[in-house]
Amino acid sequence: MVKRIITAGIGLCVLLPFVIFSHTFMLLIFTSVLASVAVLEMIGCIIAGTEHNNMGASEENEIIAIFKGIKRFRAVIPSIIYTVLMQLLPRIAGETDRAFKLMLAATTVYCFVLFSVAVISDRRFTIVQACLTFAAVVYINLGFAALTLLRDMKHGMLCFMLVFLMAWITDGGAYFVGSKLGRHKLIVRVSPKKTVEGTVGGVISCIIFTVVFGFIAGMVTSAVPNYPALIIMAALVSIVSQMGDLIASLFKREFGIKDYGNVFPGHGGVMDRFDSNIVVAPFMFIMINALPFLTLFV
Repeated sequence: MVKRIITAGIGLCVLLPFVIFSHTFMLLIFTSVLASVAVLEMIGCIIAGTEHNNMGASEENEIIAIFKGIKRFRAVIPSIIYTVLMQLLPRIAGETDRAFKLMLAATTVYCFVLFSVAVISDRRFTIVQACLTFAAVVYINLGFAALTLLRDMKHGMLCFMLVFLMAWITDGGAYFVGSKLGRHKLIVRVSPKKTVEGTVGGVISCIIFTVVFGFIAGMVTSAVPNYPALIIMAALVSIVSQMGDLIASLFKREFGIKDYGNVFPGHGGVMDRFDSNIVVAPFMFIMINALPFLTLFV
């Protein structure tokens, strides 16, 4: 627990400059690095899981699996190129519509290249690995790219901050309520420790925090908080955030690893720490743009 708290404090100190200067190129560096590490972690997870015991549990370190994979095939290289490109496009493309078109084009080319690698590798990189890698890498990149899309919206700084804060408050609230009051298991075969009570506690914690955040934001900025939207969004985001955590847990259960990495001591890898954020960011972006009444600040 002490290690987790120390790592969280250091992580916040590292994150703060990227939040403050998120209107500059620093945000693109931040998302590119995190997304690249997350992609390497996930590819390692897929390699380790699919090459041992017919997708069964493997105790092999995922980082070892990554480098073994690099030696056997070149799928990692197009994945990293695609990742960096996807993180740059939301801002350097200019208009959002143009960014979406270029991101779709990049994804199409990436899919073709990845499947081509499966062909020319003479089945050393299997079609199953190609499909899993494609799905996981696109999933990760859409999540991190949405951070930039949110940041560049009106009052984007506040929405950008909420992506992290709402997910982490939900996680903390669910943990503390679940540990004290948890009696009914949620989904045992995916995450044995999660409880129904913890899930509800996470949602309530997120709603309370978001309302307080909106009030403070209205006091110190020119933004006017839309409290009904904040409450609705907080409830929905909390549920989505917890599902994102369960999705990442399912990957680990399926491929037999404990953590994706050890980038953050006590917390695991990038995917362990940002598994909820990469689901919350695109969800929030879509909801705000599709349903104008859910605009959080006016």
